[in-house]
Amino acid sequence: MTLLTKAKNHDPDAMLKLLHYFEPEMLRHSRYISMPQEDALQHMRLVLIELFHTTDLPFHDNDE
Repeated sequence: MTLLTKAKNHDPDAMLKLLHYFEPEMLRHSRYISMPQEDALQHMRLVLIELFHTTDLPFHDNDE
C-alpha cells in the first residue's frame, strides 16, 4: 500500500515498481485483445497509471 500511496503522489519509482508488478498479468491478458500486443500493453499501462492517480485510498497512511 505504501507503493500505491507514493504512486498516487506521482513518485516515478513507485509507479514503475507497480507497473512491473502487474506486467505478467498484463502480458497474459494481452493475448485476448484484438490489437497488436504492444498497443494493448501500452493501453493497459496507461489505464493503470490513471487508476493509481484517481483512486481514493481506503486507509490513512501513517507515514504522512
